[in-house]
Amino acid sequence: MRKYLAFTFFLLAGNLLLGQSPFVSPLKIPMRLAATFAELRPNHFHMGIDIRTQEVEGKKVYAIADGYISRIKIKRGGYGKAIYITHPNGYTSVYGHLQRFRKDIDDYVKTRQYQKKQNEIELFFPPGKFPLKQNEFFAYSGNTGYSSGPHVHFEIRHTQSEAPVNPLLFFADKVPDKTSPYIGKIKIYPYDSKAFVNNKNTAPEFSVSKQGNHYILKNKDTIQLSGNIYFGINTYDPFNNWRNKNGVYSIKLFINQELIYQHQMDSISYSKNRYVNSLLDYDEYIRLKRKFQRCYIAPGNFLHSIYKTVKNRGIYNFQAGKDYEIRFEVSDIHGNTSQCIFPVKGKNAPHTPKKESKIDRSLIPVRYDRATSIRKDSIHITIPQYALYENINLCLRQRKKRKGMYAPIYSIHRKTVPLQKSCAIKFIIDSIPARLRSKATVVQLGKKGPSSIASKISGDTALFSIREFGDYSLMLDTVPPQLRAINISKNKLVSEKTVLRFRLNDAMSGIKDYQAFLNGNWLLLEYNSRRKELRCPLERYLKEGKNELIISAGDQLNNTVIKKYHFSKKAKTGKEKSKK
Repeated sequence: MRKYLAFTFFLLAGNLLLGQSPFVSPLKIPMRLAATFAELRPNHFHMGIDIRTQEVEGKKVYAIADGYISRIKIKRGGYGKAIYITHPNGYTSVYGHLQRFRKDIDDYVKTRQYQKKQNEIELFFPPGKFPLKQNEFFAYSGNTGYSSGPHVHFEIRHTQSEAPVNPLLFFADKVPDKTSPYIGKIKIYPYDSKAFVNNKNTAPEFSVSKQGNHYILKNKDTIQLSGNIYFGINTYDPFNNWRNKNGVYSIKLFINQELIYQHQMDSISYSKNRYVNSLLDYDEYIRLKRKFQRCYIAPGNFLHSIYKTVKNRGIYNFQAGKDYEIRFEVSDIHGNTSQCIFPVKGKNAPHTPKKESKIDRSLIPVRYDRATSIRKDSIHITIPQYALYENINLCLRQRKKRKGMYAPIYSIHRKTVPLQKSCAIKFIIDSIPARLRSKATVVQLGKKGPSSIASKISGDTALFSIREFGDYSLMLDTVPPQLRAINISKNKLVSEKTVLRFRLNDAMSGIKDYQAFLNGNWLLLEYNSRRKELRCPLERYLKEGKNELIISAGDQLNNTVIKKYHFSKKAKTGKEKSKK
């Protein structure tokens, strides 16, 4: 697969150098971006570009090349309403957060939703069902799914592998940019206990300032380094000084003119997406929400596609008495480059009196490359091979439960240490009355309160999986979702064009399903999980006179709310009657 991708990029680079991009823009407005490919997000890379739509919905979206609609997906979160177009040149384009589809496509999808009585749906199509020509209109831009504002999420994927490719490899000329990336801070990490930065075995940060055409350290004192060291950088691309802090395309690190490390954001497989947590300084991000990209490959990091040149996993041994020049080069896809250059000096490790080390027998050594099963007191954890990026000394603690809990608080290591794979957990719980056992759920405890985790209760044991270390316990969720009408008033008059809106939210286990019946007939709903808004278009089954709408919504533990609403249909005007 890697050889296939490399060959594809060779052909692509040749075509682009000749100005032969096979694709046209999906929108007929200037291409301004709200996000770039491979930006660092919580637990994932951003796998496409976000194209601004001038802060409005309803812009027409066009096929970037000949092809056919191969897939349509409608979800309450994620990309919301999304269309996938397969092209004969080996690529598939993806368009997310759409408002609606072209009428013939929209009618077909809604017919299938009504047949299946499914608010969320995924459909696959053969080449002849919805063929498209380049520049053919097929949808309107929107704000559906997990979106914070009107835009089109746009991806290009290899059809065969489904691995996303950086769309700006095709569209860089559509997004003019003469602004170099911004560099905020540099961080220097001791790799082991025998390495030191300025005589300390800690990882300090260094602020930088721009001087001429490159950055230098604000602190003019020469940094002293001992032993095995690696580096990190806080940087973003302002894209012609726009408001967004977009991701950069390439980071290079040179030591004494030797290229030690380079990564470049050309393509990332979805199966490798979570490795963003190893590229990031995860501890720094969880504690302070600051993004440092580490110029280092952890032994359990198998994100091969972005790394171009990496020597000794990015670790460099600094020798006493030697002078070194450190140079970062950060580039965007247009070739705009920022450099940060500073000297460091090799130094002998400081002499520290030997102290009798105390062994903390509560910590359990766990290797990243071995599956491990651990029982301690009332908890059992199974950590798969390569769930960790590096070896750790696992900490398992048990604390007193709080009010409303049916188990102690189990502290499973530290939330600042990332997990690549899920770990299976079992722990002992208190006795729960039989009538309430179906309402019991494992919760993860955080600053915003408890959040429910999918779990199974068997006897006196809770079984579940985690992909984040942290604090867990067991609570009951007996409260149904909250459902409140936004635009229904007493004696409200409606028509087939009316869209009723509701606020739908659940405090703990989350929304599982939602249904509507208008005059006894199943009615299609649209739910946006980010805005907690339920939309109910009255496009079918509306009758003259009084109408009854019943909406029900359930959470993951089957707590259900049911509400009835009554309204009347507007009488048709003379013009509407004559049109009919």
